[in-house]
Amino acid sequence: MVEKVIIYFIWKDRAYNLLMNTPGGKITLSMLESRICTKLGLDKSMVKLQMKCNAVMLGPTQEIHISDDEDVGVYISSGEMVSRYPLTVDVITPPELPK
Repeated sequence: MVEKVIIYFIWKDRAYNLLMNTPGGKITLSMLESRICTKLGLDKSMVKLQMKCNAVMLGPTQEIHISDDEDVGVYISSGEMVSRYPLTVDVITPPELPK
C-alpha cells in the first residue's frame, strides 16, 4: 500500500513542503535528501545537506540532527503531519580539494 507522507522544511528562512508517496511510508535518508535537492534545484552530488528539527520533549532549544535512516523513521513517526515540527535544512558545500 502506498502511503502519502508530507514533510515540511525550512531553508534560508523560507518554508517548503514535499509530498512523498512511498510503500508503507518507508522513507530513507537518501530519498529525503534527493527530494529536497530536487525541490531546491540543487545538484545532490555537489552539496551535503544537514537536517535537524526541534525536540520539544527534550526542551525548547534542543535539536535532533537527522543523520541516518533510523533518524528519518523516528522523525516521520513522531507525529501527524500537522503536529510534526518542520525540518531545518542547511546546505553544506564540501570545500574544494587542493590542486
